[in-house]
Amino acid sequence: MLIQEGKVSARYAGKESTLKKESGPEIDPEKVIFTRHALDRFRERFLQLNGGGKLSSPERTARKILARATEEGALSPVGRVKRLIDNRFQEARYFMSNGWRFVINDNNGIFTVLTIERDIFKRQ
Repeated sequence: MLIQEGKVSARYAGKESTLKKESGPEIDPEKVIFTRHALDRFRERFLQLNGGGKLSSPERTARKILARATEEGALSPVGRVKRLIDNRFQEARYFMSNGWRFVINDNNGIFTVLTIERDIFKRQ
């Protein structure tokens, strides 16, 4: 694993992938696509965090949180490398807001939220 200023490079089984910190185009929260998995996990985690209750529109609530999210500091460089390896070198972008982390795939400008998780682990 190579860590250089401004980017992280991971080599594994002859493959190499480079992630630039806080790179890529801006994301319009109103145009992102949410997978069913992302919304199901968000609903589950939101209700668990709030002691049950009701969440009438998980997608609308998630979009509001995403609108305030920032990419900076959402995941450490080491965490990015670990996730890149764990996810078979499928790159993703990470955004944080109020303890919620959005994992987003950028497929040529089509942004898909793959999952929404709580930032409960110590950052490395």
